[in-house]
Amino acid sequence: MSIISQGLHTAMAAPLFDNQSVIGLLYADSADTADRYTTDELKAFTLLANCIAVALTHARYHTMEAEKQRLDTELGAARRIMATLLVSSLLPLLRGLAGSSADLSDLVHRLNGVLFAATEPIRYATLFVGLLDPATGELTYVNAGHNPPYVVRGDGAADALAGTGLPVALMDEGVWRAGAASLAPGDLLALYTDGIPEAWNVDDEDYGDERLRDLLSSLHGRPTADVRDAVLSDVKAFVGGAPTSDDVTLVLLRRRP
Repeated sequence: MSIISQGLHTAMAAPLFDNQSVIGLLYADSADTADRYTTDELKAFTLLANCIAVALTHARYHTMEAEKQRLDTELGAARRIMATLLVSSLLPLLRGLAGSSADLSDLVHRLNGVLFAATEPIRYATLFVGLLDPATGELTYVNAGHNPPYVVRGDGAADALAGTGLPVALMDEGVWRAGAASLAPGDLLALYTDGIPEAWNVDDEDYGDERLRDLLSSLHGRPTADVRDAVLSDVKAFVGGAPTSDDVTLVLLRRRP
């Protein structure tokens, strides 16, 4: 009825098929009574529809790839900015502020206020700061959004020192509570950057916190140099030929037996 109401004499349509799925429809019509679409014209029309569909799909993929490259570029720039503007000022500020207070919660709160006021909104930093009493092995710490360090016990058990607050410079105000742990003689404290758990192999699999924890547990009681070499070798072997995505830093501290 719609064809009749519009006074159309002939019409044809072909699906926009990109060799995988139908993404649209190509349509043509004519109200001229002298026109009559033939089978050969329909075949050519269908071929044209297929070419258009393939071209549209390629254009869409090209747009998606361009957007991905743009995002990768922006993320890389943000990573470089955070590594060379913010972090370089974080440690001197932390040292300066630490002299006036032994309260880690207050220290990180004041550090956050200074950094938030002095940096742009896209910049922030994770932070783990602790006070260790070598005589007793008592550790007080604040984990501001950093990867959870592990305390590896003499029997191989690994306790994670989870986050106690947000990354610094992320928000104007926040709460950073202090955590506590105790290192017995022979216990190992392992701190690391996200370049270890977020290391990717050629199959797009990440190394992961669980693999690192299990490896550290298996190395309990070994000299710190051996632990260091074993972890770095395992990460390198896991990554294989995949490009490095971030820096790899590992800090090990053992209380003397």
